[in-house]
Amino acid sequence: MEEEAGKLGRYGMYLRIGVLWLALTAILCAAIIAFDLARAQARFQEQGNDLFDYVSNRIETSTTVLDGFTALLASSDDPRHEKDRVNFYAEQMLRRYPFIYMLEIAMQVPRHQLEGFVAEQRQAGSTDFQVKAFDFVTRRTWVPLTDSPYYYPIVFMRPQPQESQEILGLDIGSNDFFRRALAASERLRQPVASHPFVLIEGERAYMMHSAVLHTNGNSGLRYGLLVIKAASLLPADIRRTGRSLRLHHVDFAPGDQQGLLAERVGEPAGMVESWLFPRFTYTRTLDDPGQPFVLQVEQQLEWSDLNRPLLGLALLGSMLSFMLLLGYARIHHQHELQRLVEADRLFQLANYDSLTGLPNRNLLQDRLHHAQQRAYRQEMTLALLFIDLDKFKMINDTFGHEGGDALLCMAAQRLQECVRESDTLGRLGGDEFVAVLEDCKPEEPARVVRKIEEAFTRSFRLQDTEVHLQASVGVATYPDDGTDVRQLLRYADDEMYARKLRQRSVG
Repeated sequence: MEEEAGKLGRYGMYLRIGVLWLALTAILCAAIIAFDLARAQARFQEQGNDLFDYVSNRIETSTTVLDGFTALLASSDDPRHEKDRVNFYAEQMLRRYPFIYMLEIAMQVPRHQLEGFVAEQRQAGSTDFQVKAFDFVTRRTWVPLTDSPYYYPIVFMRPQPQESQEILGLDIGSNDFFRRALAASERLRQPVASHPFVLIEGERAYMMHSAVLHTNGNSGLRYGLLVIKAASLLPADIRRTGRSLRLHHVDFAPGDQQGLLAERVGEPAGMVESWLFPRFTYTRTLDDPGQPFVLQVEQQLEWSDLNRPLLGLALLGSMLSFMLLLGYARIHHQHELQRLVEADRLFQLANYDSLTGLPNRNLLQDRLHHAQQRAYRQEMTLALLFIDLDKFKMINDTFGHEGGDALLCMAAQRLQECVRESDTLGRLGGDEFVAVLEDCKPEEPARVVRKIEEAFTRSFRLQDTEVHLQASVGVATYPDDGTDVRQLLRYADDEMYARKLRQRSVG
């Protein structure tokens, strides 16, 4: 039982150490991860700012290029004499800033001048020129030109790729989003971007509009146009997995595809990383009022964002500390077991008879005292039996101390069989024993005495010899024969001697 208790205690201690180690390791790793998360978030914020600066720089550049283009147009009274200058400027800007897709010029043409305007353009060299409309939103095809007070055909474009030749003559006023941008550029007197649209060539783009604020003969207002393929505003390589870049027009909700300008999506992060780590989001609106775009960057944190060497060192240190704790716990437990074993040994020496294993005088008196207190509180009957072994001295002298000790052990075993498990049987010393019967009925002491007498009618076998031994028993009951331990012991002792004398006189 003590060994099992020792094992349970040892396992419990190891379990507590394990739980403590796990808790400390978790706290340490959580602190390192929290620090890494804060550092990763700061780094992500810095990278978001760098991307924002990258996009802002291109947008500001496009605004500056268009301002220069419209200033060049405004400096000439006759567009027929400015062709070389405009071509040179457009070629230089397109070469220097590859993200600009196209520079164009549109004319405001009143309806009553449309026929003459077309004839003039054909006479100037565009033999197939005609004013036409294209549905950029639903049908994605050329549509009949509708009746309008003004038309805004494109009369110049650089570069002029073969697949885009038919854009000359396109009435940008036939589309609502172009027309609104034209009106805003006149009202604000600055370049204004249209809503995103899909080019005739098939890529997403937007068009910057800037009014050339002077009239030009019968041709009305002119507009400088700058077309940007929106994807060119974002870096081609987003450099890592789990990251996505999105640029959308501020007039649309972030998830609305109509407002989407450009998007870059890297390889997705792992499922475990998506479950364990947070996803950072960076959202910022560009400051250019003519190009009100919102940049959104998302980044799924990954294992690579953590300081894995530091985590490894922390775990290694944690394992070493765990081993040290286990070693210390093992040594401490061994010392504790030795202390408990020694304490148990001392307790046994102080409270149990070393020969029979029964409670000795010290423990017997303690139990008798507690039994008397319980009997007093609960108003129960308590009986005390004082037992003396007759003729034991003669047998001890005959067979020696070893024989006497063996006989005492056999006698103690027979006495133990005569009382209940709840009763206490102890050895006072020599050949004297005491039995304490708690909560017993009035007839119980006499019944136990008879059992003892019957048990001792059987002989004991000692060193191959049949030995007969008798027991004299004196009985004292609480509270009739005494109200404390000393009185009960004295009364039972007197009764035992009186019984012994009666047996001798009869014998």
